[in-house]
Amino acid sequence: AEASDWIFKYDVTVEGSAVMYGDVDGSGELDDNDLILFRKLYAGLIDTLPNINAADVDGSGDLDDNDLILMRKLYAGLIDQLPAQGN
Repeated sequence: AEASDWIFKYDVTVEGSAVMYGDVDGSGELDDNDLILFRKLYAGLIDTLPNINAADVDGSGDLDDNDLILMRKLYAGLIDQLPAQGN
């Protein structure tokens, strides 16, 4: 069999967000490790995050202290949703 015999074409529809905002370590949930990693990035102790696409939780296009504040509020249960989840 030729390689082209094994190519399949699918139409796929994805619903919902592919990014779990705040989950910067890619574990599947927002936890204390995400907050620690973000603080390390913000302090310049690390250069990137395992799931950096999830870090801009306010949707501003920048990673800043507001993102960390919002992540902490969500983790503490003070807010139910991050601003970027609405985008």
